[in-house]
Amino acid sequence: MCKIEKNIISKNSNGELSYCQNCKVFDLTFNNILIELTPKELVNFQKLVKNIDVEYWDSHFNRKYVKRNIPIVTCQQNLILIFSFQELLSLKELIFSSKGNKLISSSNFYLSMN
Repeated sequence: MCKIEKNIISKNSNGELSYCQNCKVFDLTFNNILIELTPKELVNFQKLVKNIDVEYWDSHFNRKYVKRNIPIVTCQQNLILIFSFQELLSLKELIFSSKGNKLISSSNFYLSMN
């Protein structure tokens, strides 16, 4: 984790997405989760989140018993992140630009800083 001041790209009540130009790494903080992502990893994560079939997962579990029912599988076999529908919307708000599902990347962030 970089100790240099980072540029905050997006922020909401559940977390923030920031970028360190020195390290060339994005930090995604969401509730009690911190994920460090290279630009390529961020784009892959955005695609993964964008392609989640929310309707399937919403009907797959009984919401009365399961608060968080939308999984995001990670490369680490023993780690799956789970979200409620509202949390997923909040996560999308952080990792996509305010113009719909446009991908945020270090290149367009860097250009917008100049």
